[in-house]
Amino acid sequence: MRRILVLGCALALVATACGWARPRYDAGNSGNNPFESKISVATVATLTKQFTAASATSGVAPGFVVSRGHLYVDGSPMRVFDASGANGCGGTPRVCSPQWSLDGPGVADVQDSAVYSPAVNGGASGYDADGVGNCSGVPKVCHARWVEQVALPIATVTDPLALHFVTVRFNAHGSEGVVLYGYQKGCGSGVCSTCFQICNEQWSAPLGSGANGGVVGGPAVANGVVYVSYSPVGAPTATLSAFDGTHGVGAATLWTASLDGVAGPAVAVGDGIVVVPVNAPAGSRLEAFDAAGQSGCSGTPKVCTPLWQTDTQLSRADAAPALSHGVVYRSVGDELLTYPADGTGCSGSPKVCSPRWAAFVGAGASPPAVADGLVFIGSAIGGSVLAYDVNGVTNCSASTHQCSPLWSATVGGQATSVEVWDGRVYVGGTDGTVTVFGLP
Repeated sequence: MRRILVLGCALALVATACGWARPRYDAGNSGNNPFESKISVATVATLTKQFTAASATSGVAPGFVVSRGHLYVDGSPMRVFDASGANGCGGTPRVCSPQWSLDGPGVADVQDSAVYSPAVNGGASGYDADGVGNCSGVPKVCHARWVEQVALPIATVTDPLALHFVTVRFNAHGSEGVVLYGYQKGCGSGVCSTCFQICNEQWSAPLGSGANGGVVGGPAVANGVVYVSYSPVGAPTATLSAFDGTHGVGAATLWTASLDGVAGPAVAVGDGIVVVPVNAPAGSRLEAFDAAGQSGCSGTPKVCTPLWQTDTQLSRADAAPALSHGVVYRSVGDELLTYPADGTGCSGSPKVCSPRWAAFVGAGASPPAVADGLVFIGSAIGGSVLAYDVNGVTNCSASTHQCSPLWSATVGGQATSVEVWDGRVYVGGTDGTVTVFGLP
């Protein structure tokens, strides 16, 4: 189903059917929207503020996604707005009211026709992403149509892209065992609009154990493989694991890698590599591994070492990276840096890569978002959001390889996340709002 939907985006460019539906765009967490065709290097300078949409939880930077013509904004409860700003909006400056809300806190992550909310049993509840099934009242409130629970598993799966993944922590006496579970997407969507269904897991893989509060990175999914990292509290190292996503409960581990530090909460896969941020005592860096588990991998069980790593940044932390067309986009501290995904031009042992081009964006740089020849990034300084030429050519110095923005604007508070879809740029701010910029 997912593959058919994406193909429809590519051929028909139907904005209402597709969107930036996952926090990092896709199942691989690439941070790259390959279908954007309206905002480009030629048009980006004409972007202006169109409207804002407020989270139900003020003063906190909301997570959000854009899909199916809707803007889903985290909060308690989750609110859903018209993504175009055409309905339910008014005033000067233009402010939008929600079209509907969930009956509790939600997670801005739309998969097929469902949006999810954490459930008290450690699973998740599924809601109709279009605000129709099991929704009623004025103002409209939607209730869960199914719940994912940790119970006896059912049939196995053949495609992890058909799964909704949930991290479950089993806590006892100050320690935790962490397991990643996979549930059939929209398992309860086929029942009547007001019915409620229980869904059991179809896939699972243990991630590890340790003191309560370990950091889970991912999952990221590509080519039938599920990539996820786990960093136990207080441990000097973390583990990156690649699991077989095509066989159900107790999935086989294809390979692992030991990370010399704490893995960040982001794992990205694309262009044949898996990239993970690592915060080590010496500083923060990105490490890249062969996604197929071949190059740099050996032994039984198979253990992999990095194909290459970035330069280490002292007293800084890496945000989630982006991958697009053979380039890795890195947001670390106050800079945007780019690297060749295949490690070309890198040297040493271990192989270390230096940036192709760089841009100063200000402290607290957000994860980068790539779309149609541009890379967008937010900053904590002045709530700035900026756009750069992905090729490092326009507004860039050929001698210093430093780039200046092609466009910039400001939002309320600090700009913490950026998404791009159908001629609009959506920016989350620490004032609890999503600010939307669009073309004339």
